[in-house]
Amino acid sequence: MFVDSALDIHELTNTINSYIGFCVDLVIPQETVKCYPNNKPWITKEIKYIC
Repeated sequence: MFVDSALDIHELTNTINSYIGFCVDLVIPQETVKCYPNNKPWITKEIKYIC
């Protein structure tokens, strides 16, 4: 499927990576993290994303 559309190994790799990224974007939901001014200073965007 992908081998026929690529001329060299780099193009083949880019094609497969693009397809995987496309599939990930379709399947995995995106989550929005909101930070408010009254959050404790140690509650960062990264910490809220983990929880």
